[in-house]
Amino acid sequence: MINKKVILFSVLCASVAGSAYATPKSFNEADAVIVNSKLRNQSVMAVGDKLQFSKTFDVIIMNGSAKPLNLSAGCFKAVMPDKTELPVDTIEKVLMKGTLKHGENLKGFVSFSSPDESVYNAQAVKFLPSCK
Repeated sequence: MINKKVILFSVLCASVAGSAYATPKSFNEADAVIVNSKLRNQSVMAVGDKLQFSKTFDVIIMNGSAKPLNLSAGCFKAVMPDKTELPVDTIEKVLMKGTLKHGENLKGFVSFSSPDESVYNAQAVKFLPSCK
């Protein structure tokens, strides 16, 4: 004999689990931009008695949004441990122009610099779809 409570509980569990997977997460435009960054090098340049420290990342930027991503309207930022951001100093030309359609990606490099070693603490690179 089949226990009605067991069947009802099984159906209820399956429907709850199914709805958890079926609920789409809403993304804003910035959430749909994926940047994979890998440290290329750290360096310091001396010009007279002044020093300039830099950290360079190889990046792959991908558009996860259905809308095209205009690279020339956005900007790359280095993310520091305290969540502050540094503006890009040098960027590979291919990352500065054009648009990425959904699922497309580009590879290049970005470099950040500062007059002190704090730039060496940069943890990651992100892309903002619009810069102020």
